[in-house]
Amino acid sequence: MLAWLREKLLKAGVSAKDLQGVDFSNKDSLNKLAQKIVPWLLKNNPQIAQQIKDSGWLDWKAKEEVAEIVDSI
Repeated sequence: MLAWLREKLLKAGVSAKDLQGVDFSNKDSLNKLAQKIVPWLLKNNPQIAQQIKDSGWLDWKAKEEVAEIVDSI
């Protein structure tokens, strides 16, 4: 279902091995994947970290909290 997400992750450097067995239509499966790869993604892709911190869909308080979390990783 979310093949575009899988392709973006591969392009961002996530290994195909990390994506094996992930059900991209299952929220729990995606959450487990996120816990596994997000710290690596943010450390190795500063542009992704910046995009998350600059996200326009967050209110100012949430944006502040997200930026603090991203910076701590």
